Amino acid sequence: MTRCCTGRCCELDRLKAAQQGIIDAGPAAGSALLVGSGRELIFENYAGIARADGTPADETTLWHMYSMTKAVTVTAALILVERGQLFLDAPVSNYIPEFGAWASRGDASNPRGIVPTVKDLFTMTSGLSYFGGDETNAEREFFRAWEADIDRGEPWGTVGFARKLAALPPAFEPGTRFQYGLSHDVLGAVIEVISGVTLEDFCRRELFGPLKMRDSYWCQSVPVDTRPRLAECLNRGQTPCLKNAYFAAPMPGCPVPGHPEIRDPKMFSGGAGLVTTARDYGRFLNFLLNGVVNGADGARGRSGDPPAILKPETLRLLLAPALTAGQRATYNLPGADRCHFGPEYTYSLGMRVLERPDIDPARGGMREFGWSGALGTWFFVDPEDGVWFLYLHQHAPAEHARFIPELRRVFYEDLRQ
Repeated sequence: MTRCCTGRCCELDRLKAAQQGIIDAGPAAGSALLVGSGRELIFENYAGIARADGTPADETTLWHMYSMTKAVTVTAALILVERGQLFLDAPVSNYIPEFGAWASRGDASNPRGIVPTVKDLFTMTSGLSYFGGDETNAEREFFRAWEADIDRGEPWGTVGFARKLAALPPAFEPGTRFQYGLSHDVLGAVIEVISGVTLEDFCRRELFGPLKMRDSYWCQSVPVDTRPRLAECLNRGQTPCLKNAYFAAPMPGCPVPGHPEIRDPKMFSGGAGLVTTARDYGRFLNFLLNGVVNGADGARGRSGDPPAILKPETLRLLLAPALTAGQRATYNLPGADRCHFGPEYTYSLGMRVLERPDIDPARGGMREFGWSGALGTWFFVDPEDGVWFLYLHQHAPAEHARFIPELRRVFYEDLRQ
């Protein structure tokens, strides 16, 4: 199903063909692709299926956002920053006291006893990882204890998880490097401590409600009668008789990708828990673009525009490079996903930011910012060209580098014709 809202959409036929090409090549069974201008939806197309039973992907499909949850979490946290309830330079221990133990424990990974700041959580420089590679005995015991407590009916919840996490040694000294991990899950816990409500309730009150995102939930809160609309992680059969059939594959763990056995009903993962429709997430991106380009006053000026939830100078922190030279060097390590990491990119308070459009193969706009998710979801907001771009499918591994560069190239070529 394709929906075009202006004559400009007709120029994006090649984008629709590129979207179908991803399905034909195998990484996706079905997908959604939306483009907006901050004022209107320019392009909306759904292709293929969302579930193994043949349910088509459409505007009602609920997609697992995984790490695209992070963009919502950091935006929610900026609301508290703007209100003077959360401070970027404050130690995390001001909100989660257990992190104060890092100052006195003398871990080999943190011999100076540095306690991460709130900014370290935003920028993924906190010392928290996703426990990749060989787990230590302490880490294995951490997960065994968590699962046992859930089985006993004593889930840790968002804040409890953060408190228990503080008992483990950091992966590195906070502030010295970038490492993708659980920083935004702890940031979600900080939001809960300050607000006194769950991360989901805070986002519903402060973001989803004002933005009319009526079909957005954390994964454990999806209504029973809505679950048939949930997209599945679909893989294509490999044998000749099944080569055109799809089967539902296991989902990555949430909040920790390597631990799908952990399902804490009270843990609202700030890094991976959001489930939403393409249109709802598009409303969020519309808000981001409109805010950074037109400012808060412009957002209030017309009835169809998104509301002014944050001042433009606050929103623009999402596209302002925030890493030191040393941190940026570790952000751009060779071999990382080239759809996020490389000499053309840096990182802000939670977003990839295009800093060198002159060496970007797609020639994106300066300060284009965005992120992606573990099942192949991906977005950018381009203030220079005044557009946002949202692509969603559900397949593991994500393999963004296999399809995103071509989508971006086709889009920018058509946009600038």
